[in-house]
Amino acid sequence: VVFNPQGASALVLLSADLIGLPMGIFVDDELIGGPTVSGAIPDGRISIAGISLRDARILRAQLLAGEMPVAVVLSDAGG
Repeated sequence: VVFNPQGASALVLLSADLIGLPMGIFVDDELIGGPTVSGAIPDGRISIAGISLRDARILRAQLLAGEMPVAVVLSDAGG
């Protein structure tokens, strides 16, 4: 997920405050995920590690089914 400059500015502050804590992912006011923030996100690009490809596909489908779809790319960078 990539945020615009205004969203990226808000995300860096929020993510810095949430290091070590879960960050909720909501679609249409429904919590669909809560990955733990491992570090501040300075560039507006979110990457979620530590989930299976199957779970990543489910999360992608949930994000795309939301009220405001966003481009989501799956990557198996961890093997």
